Order: sequence, then structure tokens, then C-alpha cells
Amino acid sequence: MAHASVAGGASAAVAALILHGAEAVNNLTLRGWAEAHHLSPAARLLAAGVVVASVVGRVSLSSMPSVPPVRLGTIALLATFLSGAIPEVSYLFIALAAAMLLAALTSQTTAARWWALLPGTMLLASPFRPHRPADQTWLVLSQLFLLAGALAAVRPRPGYLVKVK
Repeated sequence: MAHASVAGGASAAVAALILHGAEAVNNLTLRGWAEAHHLSPAARLLAAGVVVASVVGRVSLSSMPSVPPVRLGTIALLATFLSGAIPEVSYLFIALAAAMLLAALTSQTTAARWWALLPGTMLLASPFRPHRPADQTWLVLSQLFLLAGALAAVRPRPGYLVKVK
């Protein structure tokens, strides 16, 4: 019986993590950022849709065998964090670890692509973050930079970029 009350309390605590209204400044998704900046619900949905569309578009233009699973996993993780409803700041440590793993597994011949991850990594790992409410913008921007860096390193499939005479 005591176990059930603990589980019930835990589910109430999980439900409280969905931050809206005055607490939206603590939500580290694009929708939370848009709500904290008093943008319309349509703008919130549009922001999440742009992330999903850019990921689907960029990955579908690539030749899948050339995209390592760690890169796809990092892209999916960051896209989920940005476009979803997961506002937890501790999840960003997972995003940082995924970016570091991605950088570590990048081969020497593609080391220039690793630099694309640097801005987001520096923002996320920086001890010099501004205080609220600007830290929400800082952390959402770091996720966007990490996602853009991971997407930039995905090669287009051969023949996609054809010169027109």
C-alpha cells in the first residue's frame, strides 16, 4: 500500500514537470521558449514543426549507409528535446554527452565537420551562462546549434547536387 502512494506521488511529480504559464521560462523546448516569450500557440507549433521538417528533410537527402548510427541517434535526441515537451534541464547533459561521443567517433578525415558541433557544445558547457530568463534562450540556442552541427555533417546522397547547364 505504501508503495502505491509513492508511485502515485511520483506520477504527480512527473506531471508537474510540464511547465506552462509563468513557469514556461523553465521549459527548455522550443515550445516552452515560445510560450515564455508570449508567442502564439501557432508559432510554438510552427517552431517544433520546423525542427522536425529540417531533420526529416536533411536525413532523407542523405545516403543512409553514410550516416553513422551515433549521428542519427544524436540528431533524433536533439530533435526530440527541441520539438517535444521534455523540459528537464538534466536531459541536456545527455545531449552534451551525445555530442561529445559524436565528436569522438568522427574520423580524422572529417575532422572539419566536428567544428560544426563546437558552438553548441561551448554554449551548453559554458559556466558563464546568464541568469533567468536569458538562460532559457541560451540553453535552447545551444541545442539548436548542436542539432545544426549534427545535421551539417550528414552528407547528401550522390547525384543530389547536380549542376544545371
